Amino acid sequence: MPCTNCFRNGRSCVIDASSVRCKECIDRKVSCDGKDFAAALIRSIEETRRLAEEEEKLRAELLAVNSRLLSIASRKRATRERADELFRRGTLIMESDLSSFTGNPDDPPTVPTPVSSPPNLLHQFSLDVAADAAADAAAAYAWPVDPVSLVDPGSVGGTAGASQGNSGS
Repeated sequence: MPCTNCFRNGRSCVIDASSVRCKECIDRKVSCDGKDFAAALIRSIEETRRLAEEEEKLRAELLAVNSRLLSIASRKRATRERADELFRRGTLIMESDLSSFTGNPDDPPTVPTPVSSPPNLLHQFSLDVAADAAADAAAAYAWPVDPVSLVDPGSVGGTAGASQGNSGS
């Protein structure tokens, strides 16, 4: 029976007496399966089986990785939605606190009502807007009296209400 290379190329396959390969395969420097065709067939079947098992293993790994990827994407989306909700709530509370400082002090504080906003609101604001909001909040909670005006210029310690000196015994 001719080897695979001789069969494909339509050549005569003559096994060399001093080798297990045919003359054509020796000249072309390729492997030859002419002498032990059955063993070559068994090796080919085993290689096919091994590749099928490896393919199945890789498919299972791909399925597991894809499942993890979907899980992470879902957790990421939920985290982003929570962050957006926290940001909206914080904005409402800050607006409520600011309105309570500008309104009549005798009025009871109002509970903010939720407003709908587009998704990913947190990601639409730039750092400048966040910095402006922080500055507004700091101004809203600032002490209305200048602390320097409370210092008695004649006091030694530099604090209001401090005695003029130490009247130790």
